Amino acid sequence: MNSSKWDNKYRDAIAPGNVCHVLSEYSYLLPSSGSSLDIACGLGANALFLAEKGLQSFAYDNSSLGLEKLAQFAEQRGLRVSSELRDVEQDLLGEQSFDVIVVSYFLYRPLCEVLVRALNPGGFLFYQTFTEAAAANGGPSNKKFLLKSDELLSLFSDLSVQVYQENSTVPNQALFVGKKL
Repeated sequence: MNSSKWDNKYRDAIAPGNVCHVLSEYSYLLPSSGSSLDIACGLGANALFLAEKGLQSFAYDNSSLGLEKLAQFAEQRGLRVSSELRDVEQDLLGEQSFDVIVVSYFLYRPLCEVLVRALNPGGFLFYQTFTEAAAANGGPSNKKFLLKSDELLSLFSDLSVQVYQENSTVPNQALFVGKKL
């Protein structure tokens, strides 16, 4: 697990950053209780937001420093977030299940099927990441990390689409909220 790139990025952070747009904009879809998971959580802005909304909040990332900072931010706010050092590309979710899963700025296509299985019936997936248009506009240049047009719709075709936007509200990104029936 090579976390040094991310540890370096988070070293001087004094705040968790912003909640991803898809989660903040469509938070009215969140259940009032249950469990949530923020995958590739970074400094944990989404995980903290979910804990503030009353959900049992779990956060996975491969940066030990990011998770240490998340623990500090949670303590400062009087919130409980269970974090785990985990490379989700290698160590998938197993038998765990959640009422809400959030993925922002992370794309690992083999994980998509696992995410659907890990949602409880009635659970929601909030997903936001870069589209191919981002490569020309300062986003990642590696196509491995960029969505093709309408790709989230096919990756999560087993979920009922609640929200889908591409390159509109947030330029060069796709936003998706799906519900497991």
